[in-house]
Amino acid sequence: MKQLEERVEVVASFDQAGVHPLEFRYQGRKWPIKQVHRTWRNYALLDEESQCFVVETVRERLVQLSFYPRQGYWLLDKL
Repeated sequence: MKQLEERVEVVASFDQAGVHPLEFRYQGRKWPIKQVHRTWRNYALLDEESQCFVVETVRERLVQLSFYPRQGYWLLDKL
């Protein structure tokens, strides 16, 4: 995976169980998400906490996304 850490637009669903990324936009293309393989939370003393996801796109690429709920933005961490 290549380290990117770029802000991206993400379509996600939110329910009582949490947040579920469905697709994201990168370089003008939609990347639909086929499956979430792993999720975890990053806790930091001085920085905002984030929720991380390793997802598989329909193009069978593994991608790491991070959601920062307090600020409401997503990062494409790795592609």
